[in-house]
Amino acid sequence: MRKIYIESTIPSYYTAKPSKIPKTHERQILTKKFWSYAVDFFDLYISTMVLMEIKRGDPEVAEARRLAILPFKLIQVSENDNELAEVYINFFLPKIIIN
Repeated sequence: MRKIYIESTIPSYYTAKPSKIPKTHERQILTKKFWSYAVDFFDLYISTMVLMEIKRGDPEVAEARRLAILPFKLIQVSENDNELAEVYINFFLPKIIIN
C-alpha cells in the first residue's frame, strides 16, 4: 500500500465544526472526502510532532482530533526532530497566528 504523511491541519479540518467561512468550509468538505478515500487505499502516518500540535487548544476538540488519528501509524523521528518541532510550535507558530 502507498504511504501518506498526514500533518496536523488534516485532522483539524476533519474534526472541526462546519465553518461559516466559505473557503474554510470547502476545505473541510474536501478533507472529509479525502479522509474517506485515503483510509481505505493508503497507509496513513503521523509523527510525534503532529501529536504535539493536535493536543493544543480546547481539550474536547483536541480529544476529537486524537481519536480521529488513532488508526494511523506513527513515524519514528529523532530527538532533534522533536526539539525542532517544539521550537516551531512554541515559538514560531504563536507568532504566525498573531500576525
